[in-house]
Amino acid sequence: MFARRYYLFVISALLVTVGVTANAQRPADLLPWERQTPAGIEHLGIAKIERIGERPALTVRCGVSHSVYLAEPPLESALETGSYIRATYHYVSRPMVNVRCPLPPCDIPTERLVVLDRVERLTATDAEADRLSRECATATARPPR
Repeated sequence: MFARRYYLFVISALLVTVGVTANAQRPADLLPWERQTPAGIEHLGIAKIERIGERPALTVRCGVSHSVYLAEPPLESALETGSYIRATYHYVSRPMVNVRCPLPPCDIPTERLVVLDRVERLTATDAEADRLSRECATATARPPR
């Protein structure tokens, strides 16, 4: 009985160590489809600036679409319909306004927004964008558990 518990403890410790080591390779605030560069954060895959409701958002295609609202209005050239981009950006947190507190006291909720630092227009077709999205998904896939 003691030996069985000991083996379970050792296996659990190894799994935690492997998990911590794997996660130590990328900063905690980066998402799997992002990488840190000297100029800021760059997305992997391919992106567009789209409107979600009334708000502009950076939508990154890396297997599936991931969207984050923009903190500032984008350049008009980036909003052109169908134009794919490569962007360098950073995140800011801003308090959300007009949010009701269901049961006081409540902390003021914040949202994480993107500030574009650099935008490069790409001349990619939809077929090329699909291929880049699939390649990104393959490159960022987590190994099965």
